[in-house]
Amino acid sequence: MFAPKLRGIQLGRGLAAVTVVISHAAGLNGSTATFSLGVSAVEFFFVLSGFIVFRIHAADLSQPSRLARFITKRFVRIYPVYWIVLALLVALSVQAGRPIAERLDPWTVTRAVLLLPGTGSILSVSWSLTYELGFYLTVAAMIFRVRVGIALLAAWVVASIVLWQAGGRQPYAIDFVLGLLIALMAEKVALPRAGLCVAAGLLTMAAALTWQLPILTGLGAAAGIIGLIQINRIPRSMELLGDASYSIYLLHFPALAFVGREFGVTSPAVLTLVGIGAGLALHLTVEKPLLRAFTARRSISSGLPAPAI
Repeated sequence: MFAPKLRGIQLGRGLAAVTVVISHAAGLNGSTATFSLGVSAVEFFFVLSGFIVFRIHAADLSQPSRLARFITKRFVRIYPVYWIVLALLVALSVQAGRPIAERLDPWTVTRAVLLLPGTGSILSVSWSLTYELGFYLTVAAMIFRVRVGIALLAAWVVASIVLWQAGGRQPYAIDFVLGLLIALMAEKVALPRAGLCVAAGLLTMAAALTWQLPILTGLGAAAGIIGLIQINRIPRSMELLGDASYSIYLLHFPALAFVGREFGVTSPAVLTLVGIGAGLALHLTVEKPLLRAFTARRSISSGLPAPAI
């Protein structure tokens, strides 16, 4: 059974964001050991997005009149804070004469601003937001007409598997489908105990990392989420980290790179704290007030989940 307020989801979101920061903090020192750990956390976010978005909008399927509202909600959650971080990164890079300024051709800027797919990026984590938007597109199609959306989602999954076999990225589209399936089934079947699910998820993800079986990562994330949705009591600090996870995810790497470059900081622990602190500051001073402003002006429910990424 679902916990009433799904606070366990905030716990998972906060821990995943911190895991990504740790991965990048270690990577700035030349370590590649934690790279897969960071990717696993991103996959957790993908499964979580599939669950959250579909659970919130399941009643909107085949209701075209609700499509504009869905698009507005998703736009507000993703783009404003992203654009602020992107503009900050570009401004600092141009001012410092860093290599990023050499990549600011019109197409690269357009693709970065709109989060269009392609190789290379200005903000390193933006590739995952492109996948998020791909999933939102399939949900939008389901809201227009559910069969059209399902066909589009199936085509995306097949294409991602084909591209993966041809040497491309992992078939991350499958992660969103796993989250969608959890949303469909969790209220209809008896769920195993929360602790058992979380433990099984962590063990499966650890096995995926240990034996380099990334296809298991999404399954482990799904098991963990089945456990987390049953938890409703978490420390307030973890709830705050969950609320700030999107800001942490967006800003941590530019913050790590800046502090490492300008102040010579190399300690992964210190860099991790810097990344988390910068994200929390962005959330409290920019993201949270912005969402409140949009809520007031557009009548968007403040109970909506933030983007999982």
